[in-house]
Amino acid sequence: MWQGLDRRLYREALSLKGLLTSNSLTLSLAESCTGGEITSTLTKIPGASQFLVGGVIVYWPFYKTHVVGVPEEVVETYGTVSYETAYELARRIRHLSSSDIGLSVVCVLGPRPDEKGHSVGTTYIGIAYNDDVVVKHMTVVRMSRIDMKKLVALKSMLVLSEVIAR
Repeated sequence: MWQGLDRRLYREALSLKGLLTSNSLTLSLAESCTGGEITSTLTKIPGASQFLVGGVIVYWPFYKTHVVGVPEEVVETYGTVSYETAYELARRIRHLSSSDIGLSVVCVLGPRPDEKGHSVGTTYIGIAYNDDVVVKHMTVVRMSRIDMKKLVALKSMLVLSEVIAR
């Protein structure tokens, strides 16, 4: 069904590069469920070092709290996949890396709901840009883990492009 998803990811990464470089913006990422898929896709683009500061894979709660600095109470209260966790990850990765934009993504890949009962496909994308943090909630269709990671990476880049274009 998602034949060509890699091509769509690459095209969106090229588009994002143009948007970021034309606005002289830098980007840092805190990726959980995508496991570095966004960062990996962006680094396939020649000249990515013009806009990409770096990325951190924050798969376990320890990395969310002890590496990026999300308060433990946020993760304990709301869970690893929540509006609040995505918000804090985006805000804190931006600050940690001194980039113009911080992007975070958390989701439930399955095969079961997460520790707070969020169903498979529950996704939160956080973007810290200017003086605001935007968090987009969506549910992606259940498919293979590999395709879900790619689809969430694509959706994250599309949301980022929308936020920058505002």
